Amino acid sequence: RFAYERGAALDALSREGGGMLAVKAGTERIFDALDDSSTASIAAENSPDATVLGCPDADCFRKTETALTRAGLRHRRLDVRIGFHSIAVEPALDRIRAAFRSASANWPPTVNEKPISFISSCTGDDLDDAPDEGHWSTHARSRVRFAEAV
Repeated sequence: RFAYERGAALDALSREGGGMLAVKAGTERIFDALDDSSTASIAAENSPDATVLGCPDADCFRKTETALTRAGLRHRRLDVRIGFHSIAVEPALDRIRAAFRSASANWPPTVNEKPISFISSCTGDDLDDAPDEGHWSTHARSRVRFAEAV
């Protein structure tokens, strides 16, 4: 239920031409290529040389593509309508927290009545407790550190 409601909250966001770009480079090379005023966010670090950027609007998307091309960084557009893990998702965060609260009656999950351990893809660290509504709203807005979590 929570996954559906989280998806619905994100799907309801305004689509102002933002999007996401997969870049064959690490974050340092990307930061070197982008202007200091860029509103692009590191959406995901999938490996040391595979990064995804979230762009909240069309202007950011266009400027980011231009900067990456000028820097010689290989990149491609992802087939999404908004810049996930960027400032574009902030209007959905309250709805995501509410969705978690309404769906969390059987939380935290267990296997054979034993608690499941969790690793945060926001930090790459083990969590002491099961993720709560704050974790899931932070996850929607923050960088996913997939490389560190696995």
